[in-house]
Amino acid sequence: MEETTNLPDWDPTKEDLLKVERLINKYQIEYDTLIQEKRTKEFDLSKIKSELRIGGYMKDEVYHQLCRNQKNLVTEIDALQPKINKVKAELRAKHLMKEEIRNHLDENSTVSDAVEKKIYELRDVYTEFAGDATRVSSTRIMASKFVEEMQGLIKLINA
Repeated sequence: MEETTNLPDWDPTKEDLLKVERLINKYQIEYDTLIQEKRTKEFDLSKIKSELRIGGYMKDEVYHQLCRNQKNLVTEIDALQPKINKVKAELRAKHLMKEEIRNHLDENSTVSDAVEKKIYELRDVYTEFAGDATRVSSTRIMASKFVEEMQGLIKLINA
């Protein structure tokens, strides 16, 4: 839990998103473990309370032992709650960070969509230019090579 990362001041990447998701998984496992421990102790506490209520007559030693066990369980449950709250707060913070990174990546992907559209437009323009018989052959060849390079760039974008 020492690893607290505030909202990034840098340009987050998909790798940063994966790191935050791993942290979320780590905190979720820790949270689930604490909750399970708390439920187990609460179940044990309810068994003790039930035994005290309907146990009938019992020796003083047994009664006092049950009361001590009950008190110990209540103390342990109370000690777990701050840990649970701390992990839950970290989990909430990481979820917020994850959403902010996702939003940032989504905003940047719309920019790349515009760039991709412009690349397609340039490819089409130079494809027409390469096919124009009124142009000098060396210029058409150069335009044709440029179109091939644009196709390679489009493949990289779509990969």
